[in-house]
Amino acid sequence: MLDAHHYTDGLAFLLNGTPSNNTADAPSGFSTLDPGQQESYSAERAGTDFTPGDGSNAEVLAAAFGLTGPNARAVAGLANGSVTEQRDAMHDIVTSGRAVYWGTSEWTAAEIAEAWHIADRRNMHKPVVEQPQYNLFHRERVEKEYARLYDDIGLGTTIWSPLASGLLTGKYNDGIPPDSRGTVKGYEWLAERLSDPAKIAVAKRLVPIAADVGCTLAQMSLAWCLMNPNVSTVITGASRPAQVVENMRALDVVPKLTPDVMARIDAALSGAQG
Repeated sequence: MLDAHHYTDGLAFLLNGTPSNNTADAPSGFSTLDPGQQESYSAERAGTDFTPGDGSNAEVLAAAFGLTGPNARAVAGLANGSVTEQRDAMHDIVTSGRAVYWGTSEWTAAEIAEAWHIADRRNMHKPVVEQPQYNLFHRERVEKEYARLYDDIGLGTTIWSPLASGLLTGKYNDGIPPDSRGTVKGYEWLAERLSDPAKIAVAKRLVPIAADVGCTLAQMSLAWCLMNPNVSTVITGASRPAQVVENMRALDVVPKLTPDVMARIDAALSGAQG
């Protein structure tokens, strides 16, 4: 989704579908390039991002949004380009009425801030939401890296993997069940993750805490995510209708996560967070 290396190196960018070298809008790295490099990068971005009929991801995206001509080149930034190109492409999509607003997924805080502030200066549609991974095992980005963005730009978050691929359901505490995703061919990488001894040990320590609260480990783990005031939405998944019902009951658990319970959860997590 993001070519951060090219972004910080200062590749030329698209303004409403039009190639531009306006250094007032360029990322900081652009000014460090000599004129020949700037011209080279501009030509690369202006001439090679989108070729009608090439069957590329860029063309597929453009067709999906019904964009042609300059706007089609703009949307190519979503598939191939820098942060700046992706920002400009999304501005065009929102302006055209094909989306209501736009957001990012797993961008760094610096990248989100750069895109937001440049868009703000140019009266463009700004990113309003980020989709990061967030769960009891994976906290650093949401709780620390993005901390200033919540107040500075009003960033919202739609978090994914709140149950850490199922580890926080307790389902894998005694090994990988034969009917789970961990046994599916091609998912060996997931099986390895679901067998992490340190995280399994944490999940086992969390089970009695959930029992004391009067809920399942999955419900407590989802409720824990909702306790973060900077989490706007929690994405959940289910393979059976019963799991949907269980997940929704996490809403009833939120008031039960008192400061004492939250402290017990943090103690159980010792050394397992990232």
